[in-house]
Amino acid sequence: MATGLTRRQAWNAIRATEEIAARCSVTLPKGEQLRFPVEPGQTAQALIWDRLRAGWKYRWPNNASMRSRKREYNKRLEYEMDLLTKKDFLDYFLMLSEAVTWAKERGIGVGPARGSAAASLTCYLLRITEVDPLQFPTMVFERFIDATRTDLPDVDLDFADDRRHEVVQHMRDMWGSDRVGNIANFTRYRGKNSIDDVSRVYGIPAWEAETVKGLIIERSGGDSRVSDSLEDTFHMFPKAAGVLERYPKMKHAIDLEGNMRGWSTHAAGVVISNVPITDVCAVYERESNGRPYRVLAYDKKDAEYLGMLKADFLGLTTMGMIGLALDEIGMTLDELYRIPLDDPDTLAAFKRNDVVGIFQFEGRATRVVCADVSPDNFMHLADINALSRPGPLFSGMTAQYVDVKHGRKEAEKLHPIVDKVTAWSYGQIVYQEQVLTIIREMGGFPVQKIADIRKIISQKLGEMSFQRMFEEFLEGAKRLHGVDEKLATRIWKFMVTSATYSFNVAHCVSYSMLAFWQMWIKQHHPLAFYAASLAKLGDSKTAVEYKRPRLLADAMKRGIKILPPSLSNSRENWRSVPSENALQAGFAQIPGIGPAMCSALLTENEREPFKEWKDLIRVKGIGPKKMEMIREFCEQPDPFQLEVVGRVLGEFRDGIRSGDDAFAGLPTPTHTSDEIPRNGEHQVTWIGMVRSINYQNYVENQRTRTGESEEDIIARMKDPHLVDSCVLRCYDDGDEDVYVRFNRWEFPKFKADIEDIAINHDIVIVHGRKREDFGVSLHASAMIVLEPSSDE
Repeated sequence: MATGLTRRQAWNAIRATEEIAARCSVTLPKGEQLRFPVEPGQTAQALIWDRLRAGWKYRWPNNASMRSRKREYNKRLEYEMDLLTKKDFLDYFLMLSEAVTWAKERGIGVGPARGSAAASLTCYLLRITEVDPLQFPTMVFERFIDATRTDLPDVDLDFADDRRHEVVQHMRDMWGSDRVGNIANFTRYRGKNSIDDVSRVYGIPAWEAETVKGLIIERSGGDSRVSDSLEDTFHMFPKAAGVLERYPKMKHAIDLEGNMRGWSTHAAGVVISNVPITDVCAVYERESNGRPYRVLAYDKKDAEYLGMLKADFLGLTTMGMIGLALDEIGMTLDELYRIPLDDPDTLAAFKRNDVVGIFQFEGRATRVVCADVSPDNFMHLADINALSRPGPLFSGMTAQYVDVKHGRKEAEKLHPIVDKVTAWSYGQIVYQEQVLTIIREMGGFPVQKIADIRKIISQKLGEMSFQRMFEEFLEGAKRLHGVDEKLATRIWKFMVTSATYSFNVAHCVSYSMLAFWQMWIKQHHPLAFYAASLAKLGDSKTAVEYKRPRLLADAMKRGIKILPPSLSNSRENWRSVPSENALQAGFAQIPGIGPAMCSALLTENEREPFKEWKDLIRVKGIGPKKMEMIREFCEQPDPFQLEVVGRVLGEFRDGIRSGDDAFAGLPTPTHTSDEIPRNGEHQVTWIGMVRSINYQNYVENQRTRTGESEEDIIARMKDPHLVDSCVLRCYDDGDEDVYVRFNRWEFPKFKADIEDIAINHDIVIVHGRKREDFGVSLHASAMIVLEPSSDE
């Protein structure tokens, strides 16, 4: 593997190390020296130990655990470094440390960690990560690197999305632009882009294409029929089949699906080569931010095979948002990294589920799980991250965790080893590390077998592989602990069921830490939080129609005013106005104002401040008509339509309850989304609007989940002629989305009405049963679709 340092690279790294060491003036108490071995003549080894010493001094003053457990930290570091040295991984970690430390020293936001790298003390001391693994004893370093591993580990890093390019350019400057390149990303035709391209070529109307795209069966990459979704869609849905009948050329989309469509620059992959990249493979010259860069003609696996060091440097919007907020607060990255993870205000906010705008926690699944768990400490947040995935949710494990935590049930006791490993997760196997620990301690598996079992379980490599491993587990459990076959089988099934969807502790801790930082800013500096969050949203349809209204509504609940764009006060994007406890929209928030025109507006306003609306005509591209459009938007009482849904639904509710003739015969709503009880079963009548429609097929769902053939599924079905169902994702003026479900027996009655619903426009009144279900979910028995009057 080509990982040795050139002379120039070594000297650059030495100078960088000396700069860091010079800034680290803290010494250990009583003049103690760390027992770190340095072997003369091994340049990479000497360099990395210098960096580790500097990292130790940097961490020491603010890490009480290190000061009280120095011997334990020493022992752990010696263990990790012995393994990394023997595997010749030092150059890789030196490269990562140099790049990340350079970024942090210049205020470029870097996430705490991503994935299993957080379990490494070496990464923590090299400042690659911000997670001290010894403060999280459930992390397992071997989940990151074990003795049998020969390939380089994956260390993925999250940089502020608006400054990631600076880090990559630094790497080019340091190692040589001819030796640093980006990995290519090859894209394939899937259902939707196949329809788009075929429709464009053959002139098929856009609305017909959208009809088919709205019915396409979504499949994961591991599904055996992932490239046959269009064929199945045309077969299962008469509406899609009708489009195909009217436009036979659309059949070419079926042929395209699964084939190569094109290539692009990989969003994260960067490689470093010891020799000019053009000596190894072809490259494509591209340009970004005015600077040229090279893209390899290969993907990441080929780059590794060619012996290049690969790093995944991701641009994360959340880190960009945090960077904007820190700039406004006047807070440094170091101060952010040192926020205590037991801050009471932050934990209290998670406990009351104040998670709008919070990384990963604001999604429906995690928001519901967070409310159910009601976290008391930081590790509960990590658990929520793991519990809100489809596997634990649908298997019932999340519900078991919640019931045990709140004392409604007792955790099942299987064996002292299992009980010890799951004691801190309420008797549930939440993480991969728990599976590996049970296998090692109970079954006596060696390290390499543990790695094998993880792959077998997670990749579903077949019943024969499972059985072969089970026999070894059974033999070990009998020999070491006297466990009989019946109990061993129960424990094995418990592990297999959990391991197929479990996360690793390191990843959940890392991303929970990122969410914790965001929540800390939200609670202690709310104006900076909302301004930065809104500024990073972008102008996608989802951002404008869903995320922005939620953020603005959340801010208004805190008493924060929302100000429209202003001639004299607006900048490019959202900003906070502390004197008014308000958020001021920028020029970029005006419909029809793109980046170029926004820049021109700011430049002209700086040259000669705007005093009245007609002054906008001085800007190239803005005429009287455009100026009038801008004025009308900015002078609206509700330019972002924050009150429309509440006003429209309020008129319907008031009209129904007052007996107004215009609403005669309509059922009276009993609850808003916020009032629907979360627990137990209740009959509910609810009024709202539809955000999206998701058609489902029972046979398809079962085939995807179980791997059974369609024939076997149909053979055991009751009423096999009824296979279609539907879920409407709906909303009102409350905080919660409402999922209205029509099972396969009820769906035929409402199919025509559902297909005619105008998204984000029509009103639906639904009567149904709120079951003991996930989130706010109504199982509909009746529905009325209404069209608001044209002036609504």
